[in-house]
Amino acid sequence: MRSVILIDDDFWALADMRETFHFDRYGIEIAGEYRNAEEAVRAMESAPPDLIVSDICMSAGSGLDLAALCAEKYPWTMVILVSGHERFDFAQEAIRQGVFAYLLKPLLDDEVAQTMERLMKQWQEPKKIPVPGEPGAPAADSLVGRAMSYIEAHYDVSLPLETVAGALYVNKSYLSDVFSKSLGMTFTQYKNTVRIAHARELIRQGSLSMTEIAHRCGFDSSSRFSRVFHQIEGIPPQKYAASLNGKNPE
Repeated sequence: MRSVILIDDDFWALADMRETFHFDRYGIEIAGEYRNAEEAVRAMESAPPDLIVSDICMSAGSGLDLAALCAEKYPWTMVILVSGHERFDFAQEAIRQGVFAYLLKPLLDDEVAQTMERLMKQWQEPKKIPVPGEPGAPAADSLVGRAMSYIEAHYDVSLPLETVAGALYVNKSYLSDVFSKSLGMTFTQYKNTVRIAHARELIRQGSLSMTEIAHRCGFDSSSRFSRVFHQIEGIPPQKYAASLNGKNPE
């Protein structure tokens, strides 16, 4: 079951989120409710959720800051921001941070339902890795194409953005911006998608432990590997392995 955390400094706004989003209909469990972003960030360190629904303007930290953190540390956590202010700069920054949806208060049932349907569809679609030079993908000799090829060749080691930018002799901020605009996903999202694709193949082979697979796919710990695998595939790697053998673990 996927998880969501709700964040708003208004008690009644939190109640409205619970009632309007109907998470139970979509098989999503409310893992926590927080009155400010700082509390939510502390909770996420031990258990990053699949989804965050947060107000933008709060007394301690903003929803936009939270979205930026997720883009960097938890790239497969979806973020839906809600706001009582119809401000273009808020919406523009939300888009820049890769927020899944930006909704205005008061929340409307139809808009929320449409947003949740889009989210479920996105979660259900298999993650296809763009290949440089393929139709619709960046050219192999373009900056993004070269970055993609570099990631494919070095996914099995620590690979921060700075390393790839340095290898390609470009500014890391520029590479990050071009990468996101070209592929519709962040550098970290693409890197993790590549890693998990290789992890799936290693799991199918069935000869390595999850710890060994995590290490071979560039993850610094098996717990980090398990979280990212779950975020991308929708199930933990152990359940994925069991499904290949026709088992149905609890």
